[in-house]
Amino acid sequence: MSTTHLSDLTDNEDRSMTRPAEPDATSSTLSSGTRARYPRNRWVRLLRHLLLPIGALVGILVVISITDPHQADFGAALGKALFPFGQPGEGIILGALVLSAAWAVYDEFQEARLTPPVSWSEWSLQHAREEEPRARKDYERAHRRGKPRQEVDTLSRLGSSLFNQERYEEALRIYQARLELSQTMHDPKAQFSSLRVMAKICERQGDLDGAQRLYERRVVVAHDIKERSWLFEVLAEFAAFAQERGDLPLAESLFRDNLAMTHAEGLPAYAPYALAQLGGFLVSGRGESEQGCALMREAAEQCHASGDNAEEDIRQRMRELGCE
Repeated sequence: MSTTHLSDLTDNEDRSMTRPAEPDATSSTLSSGTRARYPRNRWVRLLRHLLLPIGALVGILVVISITDPHQADFGAALGKALFPFGQPGEGIILGALVLSAAWAVYDEFQEARLTPPVSWSEWSLQHAREEEPRARKDYERAHRRGKPRQEVDTLSRLGSSLFNQERYEEALRIYQARLELSQTMHDPKAQFSSLRVMAKICERQGDLDGAQRLYERRVVVAHDIKERSWLFEVLAEFAAFAQERGDLPLAESLFRDNLAMTHAEGLPAYAPYALAQLGGFLVSGRGESEQGCALMREAAEQCHASGDNAEEDIRQRMRELGCE
């Protein structure tokens, strides 16, 4: 694994499959000059972000000088603020900084007003496309320097960017490499998260048998993690997957194991969630409304007693299932 390069993990031909959407010229009423200026590139945004705090600091200093209670003359106070050391050049510099900060504020508002709104999915896709080359570069740097921890982190970023672009085959290879590297590092949490995404990819590709094998591996890895909340997470997700797949005996067994685990492992805060999940399954999966609704009511009451905000979510689910 120490000799792995990204060129071995991804297919260059696949990278051209997902391209940024072309702008729709007919949908915009902005002038060509405005479209050329907004949205700003990262260097202009960086300049704005530098000027805003500098201008604000200068403005605060001017206000403090003018409002100094020991100043008897407003003109003298203003002069002292602009020319604290008696040099006109200092005033020019301060004035330029204030004007620059004012421009930065104006440009920020202009960009927000004139840039067409972007949906969450479009923003996420664009962010993934921008993140991919950065993650590749950071991985290669970490690999050259022999820093496996950084390699694990950058492979996660790269895999996530490919997943969000729906380039699942490439993403699967990246997460497989991350899984193997985390195994050599004896890092069960990194293994756990890699297996989680790999299972999700298999689900989206319709490989349910492969997804189930990955869920089973996650359960094994979760037992190696000290915090039992990780085991709770995978048992709940595995049970929901089994129910959706139609394997009701497995789903019920997992839901019940999770409830028992919250008591055996000392996870009282997770007990209401396990109760609600088992109750919801009994209603929707088994048709046992009386027992299922009773478990969900118990879960809601436990949340109410502890002040857990999940109570409303549980009651909403109860209404959906006809328990209230």
